[in-house]
Amino acid sequence: MGKGEYSKHLKEQQKEALSQKHHEYYERVNNIIDYANANRDSLVIKGSQERLDSLIAQYKKYCIPVFCISDQSVVKANR
Repeated sequence: MGKGEYSKHLKEQQKEALSQKHHEYYERVNNIIDYANANRDSLVIKGSQERLDSLIAQYKKYCIPVFCISDQSVVKANR
């Protein structure tokens, strides 16, 4: 294996490792989102539900690259 081939091989391995890391990260985030959606009522204090909904309505146009907050639930990333 020549120097150029070896360098290309290393880059390919690094790219695959990064892709796997991204996949694991998004899987973890989506598991947290699933839990939050399934347990929304117990995670939010009843008296603050209206306040939370109001804040979500104000900021629903802003999305974090991984997920967005909608009126009723958190929307998973499409990755």
